[in-house]
Amino acid sequence: MGVKSSWMAPLSLLTVPLQRQTKYECLQVSERSVKGSHTLSGGSKGTEQKMQEPEALETMSLIRGGAFYRFQEVAHLIRPNEWNAVRRIVIATLVGWVPLLVLTAVSGSHESLIGLLKDYRVFARVFIAVPLLIAGQKTIEERFRLIVRHFFDADLLRAEDLPRFRAILTTIQKLKDAWFPELALIALACAGGIVFVGNELMFDAPWSVRMVGKIFPSPAGWYFELVTQTIYMVLLGLALWKWFLYVLFFWRVSRLQLQLVPCDPDQSGGLGFLGFSPSAFVPVVIAGARAMGSVLRYQALHTQFSNESLATALVLWVIVVLLVFVGPLTFFAPKLTHLYRVGYVEYGSLAHLHAEQFHEKWVHGRQAHLGELLAAPEMEALIDLASSLDRLRRIRLIPTDRFTLIQVIIAAALPMLPVILTQVSLSELLKMMFRALV
Repeated sequence: MGVKSSWMAPLSLLTVPLQRQTKYECLQVSERSVKGSHTLSGGSKGTEQKMQEPEALETMSLIRGGAFYRFQEVAHLIRPNEWNAVRRIVIATLVGWVPLLVLTAVSGSHESLIGLLKDYRVFARVFIAVPLLIAGQKTIEERFRLIVRHFFDADLLRAEDLPRFRAILTTIQKLKDAWFPELALIALACAGGIVFVGNELMFDAPWSVRMVGKIFPSPAGWYFELVTQTIYMVLLGLALWKWFLYVLFFWRVSRLQLQLVPCDPDQSGGLGFLGFSPSAFVPVVIAGARAMGSVLRYQALHTQFSNESLATALVLWVIVVLLVFVGPLTFFAPKLTHLYRVGYVEYGSLAHLHAEQFHEKWVHGRQAHLGELLAAPEMEALIDLASSLDRLRRIRLIPTDRFTLIQVIIAAALPMLPVILTQVSLSELLKMMFRALV
């Protein structure tokens, strides 16, 4: 009887004057309500399972685990259940900068020391990128936990999919705790420092080379590549590894039969909260953009670098950032496309039947109902259905919003402003922006 009544509830609206039609009932005629009635009619099993999720969900971590995190624990750089971001930033900055400064002062000339103090490529990595990559770990962690928790809180998972969802989380946790991926990243970063000592990044910096018949890396040059640059590359690689775990999570979850609602107010069937994920990596984007921008600025000032080449590099960088951090959300596009098509037919049919009865009662037979006109519930119900259809037409096939896209684009483009100013003066740039506005 429970299943039968759930099927008959929408149909009853067609045989009575829609006296109890509300926005909430509009939501109940979606595909989720019809197909999910079999689960709900069996009692509160789904809700009970949701409420019995283990407390470990509150302590789920995407950062606390793996070889690098364990090393920080052993070295007392980080304590259990704490981030100690300030301590780790200070130590990483001191290790990357102080020995570099001392080696340059001891083994180099006064000009070399001045050159190091003026080299914004080093400053971009040591004082901007490294602190951002360390501080951004907390944002990545909290955003992932929020997303996982919301799947349970919003009842997006069917009871039969809960074991599969837990299996996905278990896989992510195992990969996070695995030592090999992080050790491989650290090994690649260290090997890169050895292979590329004296490369074009610092080859022309006076503090990083020494002239002894031929050009050789100075002690400061060796230290930069083997330690300073390696710290930056390890932190960047670890952040991208966490991004890969995000991508894997989205891919696996997108294969589940999620309980979505076509006219959900977030215009993504209930998946709008996934749009928070790209903004979690904004510190990573800024760190990478600042490091790359410092190199492009140096090349623009000291080599032939046309405006066309600069514009192409900046546009490609923004496109790559969007593809990397927003692109994984397209995994849900097929599901949302199907939701739109099915929902449009279901809501369209209901809206037509309602409009037909409304027209019959208030156009053809209005003389018999004039006394009910001011208090007629059909008026509000018709408006509600029209609003639901309008919301359904605006459904986003990629669960993100304009604000998130703008946030990521600004994070990728703003650190490139010093590069742009090498080709266009600030006054000219402001004039161009003003003319574009007016």
